[in-house]
Amino acid sequence: MKNKLTFKEGSVATFAMNEESGKRTFSMTGYTGAPMRAFGNTSVIIDLEGMSMRNEITPIFQHHDSTKIVGHATASVGASVMLDGEISGVGEAAKEVAETAENGFPWQASVGVNILKANYLEDGDDDIEVNGHMMSAPAIILSQTELFETSFVPLGRDGDTSVKFSDEEDIKEIFSKTPNQEINMENEEKVTLKEMRSAFSENLDFACDCYEEGLTLVEAKAKFADILADENAELKAEVAELKAAKADLSAEGADPVEHLEASIGNDPEPSMKEKAEAKLEELKESGMSHNQAVVELAAKFPKLIDELNK
Repeated sequence: MKNKLTFKEGSVATFAMNEESGKRTFSMTGYTGAPMRAFGNTSVIIDLEGMSMRNEITPIFQHHDSTKIVGHATASVGASVMLDGEISGVGEAAKEVAETAENGFPWQASVGVNILKANYLEDGDDDIEVNGHMMSAPAIILSQTELFETSFVPLGRDGDTSVKFSDEEDIKEIFSKTPNQEINMENEEKVTLKEMRSAFSENLDFACDCYEEGLTLVEAKAKFADILADENAELKAEVAELKAAKADLSAEGADPVEHLEASIGNDPEPSMKEKAEAKLEELKESGMSHNQAVVELAAKFPKLIDELNK
């Protein structure tokens, strides 16, 4: 089961300029500790006392897309999740966030966490206090989580907060079957680098990237399928363009094959004798006399020397 969640409940980011590095810096509250609506009338809350950091430095993305790198930050957890960082990305996402922020666009923080342990409050259970908030059934208490990224997302209307599970149906199913029990998801999704590399033995760079992102095998395979689908779509588009070009040439009365040969050239394959003569010249250019080159050619390439004697 997938066990990732994104929480859009943070503050609007504030930006500044680091005069020494020349890079734009930012500060934001990634999560205030407040509950939010998950699905139906069920609330969800992250227990800040059980939150840890996957890495000392937290990557900052745009829209929770790991291919859209904005920068990095140092996160701290107390009464809320605070992040201080800089826009260190060099791509379009970093440029968009920096330039639009300079123009006054209100970027909001949204944290991405792995769920390690959680429990479910059903009707009839006692209320539980979490982060200073009284939680009543039905509710999901995420008692142990791991922060693995934070993203810049557009600020919605006033009071617009949201939570999104990586697979909402799986989350609903597991909690509906085990009400009022603690769910330990810690061991279900852990994947070693060796396992990831084994699953993608012909795409080791992709495997390493997925491991660094903390993806499960299921998520990595889904991502790989998306990549293949995109490549297939691009290939289909290229084939369509070629067919259209062929149709245009046919309409003009031109032979598509002759047109292709004219565009890429139609040089014949060099003969064996031409290859022998070229090899002989190469040996002579290396400093050998003509006779030395012939002897060398005869010793290493007897078939070529036969061609020279024809």
